[in-house]
Amino acid sequence: MSETFDPSGHRGYCGVVCPHPPILLPPVGRGRESDAVATRIGMEAVAGRVREKNPKTILCVTPHGPAYRDAVCVSTVESLEGDMAAFGAPGVRMALPVDRVLADRIADCLERAGIPVVPEAVRKAPLDHGCLVPLYFIRTAWADFRIVRISTGFLSVEAHLRAGAALRTAVEEMKEKPLLLASADLSHVLRDDGPYGFHPDGPVFDRKIEQILRSGHLGSLTSLDAGMVENAAQCGLRPIAVLAGYLGCDAEGVGQADVEIYSHEGPYGVGYLTAFAAGCKGADDGDG
Repeated sequence: MSETFDPSGHRGYCGVVCPHPPILLPPVGRGRESDAVATRIGMEAVAGRVREKNPKTILCVTPHGPAYRDAVCVSTVESLEGDMAAFGAPGVRMALPVDRVLADRIADCLERAGIPVVPEAVRKAPLDHGCLVPLYFIRTAWADFRIVRISTGFLSVEAHLRAGAALRTAVEEMKEKPLLLASADLSHVLRDDGPYGFHPDGPVFDRKIEQILRSGHLGSLTSLDAGMVENAAQCGLRPIAVLAGYLGCDAEGVGQADVEIYSHEGPYGVGYLTAFAAGCKGADDGDG
């Protein structure tokens, strides 16, 4: 936990970091989820914080939605639904209404910020496990919300930081700010018996992400060594960078977020971290 955590200072902008391992869901894990007890406890802590904030809309930033090489994707359809059939649990299903007015505004703000965006307005992709797994836990504590799915692509980390700032602009006039969910697994190469084996840069990447989160200077995510990031085989850096921009952090070091980390472990060779973050001190918070 951050020793300087101050939930009174965020003035509405806040978000969470959650991993998305399907095995964490009992109908999928069938007992194997017991190897990730710390993560389950962390997810429950996140769910409790979401309940406290009772957001009307959750912005789910996922690396597993429709992905484009040179754009981000915003779902502007009426609803999103999906299940965990691909992971052996078709009974785990979820259907969520989309905040279409906000989704359209977000797409417009992204374009105005120079971030290429593909609206998902016709072809409705299923609700992906990057959203499903964290929301499975969140909905046990708070279920009265709409969703906007923002799917990260292959633009630079800095571009995703700016995308987060565009999301911030999109909601600045809203009295009750949406909560942003950064769905983020960390390195997939933490152990020899993990999904992609072991690489020494895997643990290095995970430690650096935790250090940056604890420092509150989330804009420094953009300065991580590109080779190390590539070797880490991760899928969480860009969603967390979007969260950083949403909270008011930038690459120049303006703004310091209040971050509370609940758990960080890698029981299956993949890094899982859970956290709550409140808006950056020093950023222009507006009146929210």
